[in-house]
Amino acid sequence: MNLPGKIRQKYRLIRQLVDEYGDQVQRQTGKSKARQVAEILRYRLRGFKEQQYYILRLYLEERPDFMSNRDFRQRMQEVNPQISGMVEFNKWIFFHYMKSHGLPVPECHGVYHADYGYSPAGSLQDPDRLATLIEQHAPVVIKPVAGGRGESVMVIETVQPGPVFVRASGAEMSLGELGEILAAESHAWLIQDKIHQHQAISELYPNAINTCRVITLRDKSGAIRILAAIFRIGVGGGEIDNTSGGGLAAWVEDGVLGKLFGESSHEGLSQHPDTGAQIEGFRLPWWQETLDLCRQAHQSLPFARTFGWDIALTDTGPIILETNGYWYQDHIQKLGGRSLHDTAFADA
Repeated sequence: MNLPGKIRQKYRLIRQLVDEYGDQVQRQTGKSKARQVAEILRYRLRGFKEQQYYILRLYLEERPDFMSNRDFRQRMQEVNPQISGMVEFNKWIFFHYMKSHGLPVPECHGVYHADYGYSPAGSLQDPDRLATLIEQHAPVVIKPVAGGRGESVMVIETVQPGPVFVRASGAEMSLGELGEILAAESHAWLIQDKIHQHQAISELYPNAINTCRVITLRDKSGAIRILAAIFRIGVGGGEIDNTSGGGLAAWVEDGVLGKLFGESSHEGLSQHPDTGAQIEGFRLPWWQETLDLCRQAHQSLPFARTFGWDIALTDTGPIILETNGYWYQDHIQKLGGRSLHDTAFADA
């Protein structure tokens, strides 16, 4: 009984994807939209998501070596059993755990929730207390305590009389508006210091904290290896750098950036589309220190075998924003052009 509904849902998704990208792919490859649909369905049978046809540019060439989403999920369940994920999943717990090991993380000031909100200064359960906390510590980042993909993240730069909260994008919110946004979700919200990123990174794009995603893997000998690294950057006035939220990403090789791609970009960019800053060939500061920090941090979390670390680069060194026990595999296969089957992840 559920099957027809699922089929309709998949049909709508494929139609939406082809409507969005089909014309461009047809101009580039000569493949009709009908042929694109047929190829999407064929890759779907092999375990790929519908979106991966465009994300991985599978319309350009057959990539039988690429790891499908189905195979990746199965491998992740083997490498990182669900029981190993409590610390990194809850950002409040993760902050305190990393801090207890002397690792650099942003200061976290409390967890806001109408029923159980908490800060070291007392309860944090109503908007007035939240406003006082933000006024004391702005600029701050407000994010779901257990969220991912940069969803619902807000960056508040300053607080004006009223109070009026001014976001990194320049948008303004009253306390009532902020309270309504937070109350609309059932989860708790983390209140965290905004990081002041390295001047050179800010010049690339200033509205978001542009981060490195460094993927580590503990091999069978127990050594922590660097599997891959990606640099993510905001665009279009956005406050987050996640590609799922509209940001761009570049492959990192020995601390040097490649071209920028979006979630389903067909062509890479050498320069940032907003600032005009040169991206391809840019050398990231603190690169060896960043890799050393990720290895050290992974050593402190021995339960899982692989993590995707989100690292901000400041004028004084790298700092850990969060980690992910389930990272985005297509960054490696798209930006790096290499199959996960050909990496240490496949036989870890």
